Amino acid sequence: MTARSHSSFGLKRKERYDYHSQQDHPFCRLFVYLQGVLHAPPFDLFLDPQRQASLQLAHTSEATTLVAGSHVLSSERAEKELAFLVAKQLAFLRPDMFLRVALPAKAQLQGALLAACVLVNPRTALPPGEEKAIQKSADKLKKQLAYPQIERLGSLLRRLENPERVDLGQWWDAVDLSTDRVAMLLCNDVETAARLIASEPSASGLSSRGRAEELVRFACSESYFRLREELSITIEDG
Repeated sequence: MTARSHSSFGLKRKERYDYHSQQDHPFCRLFVYLQGVLHAPPFDLFLDPQRQASLQLAHTSEATTLVAGSHVLSSERAEKELAFLVAKQLAFLRPDMFLRVALPAKAQLQGALLAACVLVNPRTALPPGEEKAIQKSADKLKKQLAYPQIERLGSLLRRLENPERVDLGQWWDAVDLSTDRVAMLLCNDVETAARLIASEPSASGLSSRGRAEELVRFACSESYFRLREELSITIEDG
């Protein structure tokens, strides 16, 4: 619903980086490793060392796109820090979490949920004053989805009795905690993870301290040690 062309982000798709065959940069080698561990979907990757940014999503219509900036391409970036930043962004690309970055505002996410509900049930109750905008989004969604997808969507959404009252805050915060855990697991360092969390702006209802405390609890859990064993994590100090 919000995807745009590569050109609208100042990108030319023919200039995307072939990260499978060109792994001369430490970032790319780690990137390919983490992509395999997380089974991240295929996407376009652009390297832009002039961009003062980390690894960012460009929600493009042709393919999901990531743009790597100087914060992850710098040779001064420690491997564990790099692993945390890359793993967190790749975790967001998983289908069950992708909407968190594709629709980065809670109001957008709420609007998308109601548009989907209208698509499968035109009689869905809507907030006063928002009917026209939501119907427009529902019409756009209908053009983008195949009939089997709409049927599948309907089977899920019919479980919601009052979609206009659904509080997406819990899901929103849970995605943040889940991606924090994935990133900490793969960087294999609680201290590094907590420090990077504290340095990033929080878009969730959780404080940096609260997220760090959740990481410490996870790092002491049986799930954490079992996952470490299953993944045979090999990232070492750079």
